[in-house]
Amino acid sequence: SLKIESQALIPLMPSPKEISGSIVEADCDGFPSVGKKKYLLVVGSPPDEARDRFPKAYSYLENGQREGAGEGYLCQSRKVWYYQEKREPPLYLTTYMGRNGSNGKGAIRFLLNRTAAVATNVYICLYPNALLRNLLAEDPAREVELLDALNAISGESLQRAGRKYGGGLQKIEPKELRSLRLANSPPWLRLKRKPEQLSLFVN
Repeated sequence: SLKIESQALIPLMPSPKEISGSIVEADCDGFPSVGKKKYLLVVGSPPDEARDRFPKAYSYLENGQREGAGEGYLCQSRKVWYYQEKREPPLYLTTYMGRNGSNGKGAIRFLLNRTAAVATNVYICLYPNALLRNLLAEDPAREVELLDALNAISGESLQRAGRKYGGGLQKIEPKELRSLRLANSPPWLRLKRKPEQLSLFVN
């Protein structure tokens, strides 16, 4: 409704609750094909330049500043208060907090991201390191094979690595995630590394 310039908006991953499968496919514009379309406002230009390049977005930012958005703790620590952290769309993500669902879904799930969407901090973003990127590039089917191996990590292993709270809530942090092993490592990966495979990702 504000007609903010599309160049200032990038796709955002929907909530885990909106994603039923393990692979998030893209629509023709790179947005996730599931859930409601969400956007992240990213204006990386300084104010004078942003005012000319993105007048609608800049007007929105000015309104936010009038309402005190620029005075928050994180905003005050930035060179320009509205600058965003620069992140690439992660190839894999995991939900870092959840409860076991009645539909058989585990509390912690791994997802394959085939979209141009970035993710908020309700996910842990997993970026393959150089070795894993090269291995995945050799065969497109390997992305799904690795996804299956990640989701084959037992709930017991995830629970031991992380922590459990009242009401069945489970949580795992990035450092705890790196301690996990792949029980069913794909052959093409098994030949390259020992079972401690989560070190193949950076986050």
